[in-house]
Amino acid sequence: MLLALYVSSQFILMNDFERLEKQQVQKNVKGILNVLSNELLDLSSTTSDWAIWDDTYAFIQNGNEEYIQANLGDPAGFASLRVNVIVFINTQGDIVFGKTFNYGNNTVSDIPQSLSQLLAADNSLWHHIDANSVITGYISLEEPLLFASSPILTTQKEGPIEGALIMGRYLNSDEIEHVSQTLNLPINVSKSDDLKAEPDFSAAKSALSDGTSVFVQPLDGNTVGGYALIDDVYGNPFLILRVTMDREIYNQGIDSVNYFIWALLAIFLGFGGIGAVVLEKSVVSRVNRLAKEVRRVGKSKNLSDRLSWNKTDDLSILANAIDSMMEERLNAIGELSAMVGHDLRNPLTGISNAAYYLKMKYASETNPRTRQMLDIIDRDIEYANKIVNDLLDYSRKIHLEVTESNPKSLVDEALASVSIPTNIQVVNLTENKPLLKVDVDKMMRVFDNLIKNAFEAMPEGGKLTVKSKENKDKVEFTLTDTGAGVPKETLDKLFTPLFTTKAKGMGFGLSICKRIVEAHGGKISAESTVGEGTTFKILVPIEPPLERGDNS
Repeated sequence: MLLALYVSSQFILMNDFERLEKQQVQKNVKGILNVLSNELLDLSSTTSDWAIWDDTYAFIQNGNEEYIQANLGDPAGFASLRVNVIVFINTQGDIVFGKTFNYGNNTVSDIPQSLSQLLAADNSLWHHIDANSVITGYISLEEPLLFASSPILTTQKEGPIEGALIMGRYLNSDEIEHVSQTLNLPINVSKSDDLKAEPDFSAAKSALSDGTSVFVQPLDGNTVGGYALIDDVYGNPFLILRVTMDREIYNQGIDSVNYFIWALLAIFLGFGGIGAVVLEKSVVSRVNRLAKEVRRVGKSKNLSDRLSWNKTDDLSILANAIDSMMEERLNAIGELSAMVGHDLRNPLTGISNAAYYLKMKYASETNPRTRQMLDIIDRDIEYANKIVNDLLDYSRKIHLEVTESNPKSLVDEALASVSIPTNIQVVNLTENKPLLKVDVDKMMRVFDNLIKNAFEAMPEGGKLTVKSKENKDKVEFTLTDTGAGVPKETLDKLFTPLFTTKAKGMGFGLSICKRIVEAHGGKISAESTVGEGTTFKILVPIEPPLERGDNS
């Protein structure tokens, strides 16, 4: 019987620990893929900023050296843009200017011949048919290159298109280290056709070629790797990404199961046959219950979720070990976020003060272009502060300060705090009953975020309708816009942290809204039809549960 218990505990618990480990690795891989996607978005945004500019438009026509000397004459210009390659190419396919910047020795040289040949052979990388055209992706040179191409237009985004501006950032060891530090995860990248790659990449390539989005395999007893395939700009398999992490979850499971088995052995020897009968009737059922709890926590998106195990018995050691491990990870995230926020805010404050000083000191002397640059600095500082605040808010536990309010009052205050576009009609059909107990400031943040998202979804104008109704002991809010709608594959990821469809943003807005609503004991969901619009539903109890904590 003891052997049967050992086998069953190994099978049930270790399978669940392996599944929990696999889910964590998959989340980490998808997080790194989102970071790389944001790197491409950042590169595309920088390229468009430079391409849609009167000075660039004039340069591509006359090739004046003053433009180069003013903007790219110093290697520091490349470094500030975080690009290695910049190419100006006209509509005939002639390269008007092209240079490569080497961060290692801080030198500028001609673009590699392989890139020149590729641009000459394939005009799809620089031929733009309209003003909104943007081409991004990865291309294969001596090193993989993150690539962005935008049409050259006037500052007013008017044509005709005079060519294309191409910017590139090598996915070399420096860029890989930068991406790795973003989520504090070790990563490696190998070309999919590299015959000299480490052996584990070959196994990953085989699995990923069969359609697996993220492949997970142990590298040794202490390390596990997660892999994903990255396509090039033509949609062909190009790179294999590997994210590694320590097998803390799995090894903790082994230690806990071993401790559990030794405890069972001691009880078995001490109580003999009677103890065996007791173990068979009670312990196995508790093991199964603990296994269900591990599965529940593994599937949960709630970072603060813990095992529901209040009994004081042998299995509490395992349950407490799992809870302690997860608590340490959550605390580490909070501490890291606080450190990042502190380290970022200091230089942001310095930059803001410097920009303010320049504005005040040289207000009457600066030209329009300089004032425009200072305004851009102010806006970007404000945006960076928002990212820091979102990161800190997401990593903190949520504590509610409950007061009485009503649905109409909440929505009225939220609408009063935002600027309503003139081409959007807002219909507020919320009711002033029932009275409900909520944290007004936090719920205001939820409505503020959803209302702004609705406005952004209707750039050409539309209608936003907000309703409320009492549903037994809860209140249901609905916010319906007439925007373009959200595709099914995007809708499923809306509340996922670090997922965003915007050119700027870290993807924390809706995930924070979800945590606030769930902290009240409520639920938030979204329904959408492409071409018709989107509806967000919020269901909150009239009276939230006592001692309600964080729900993420």
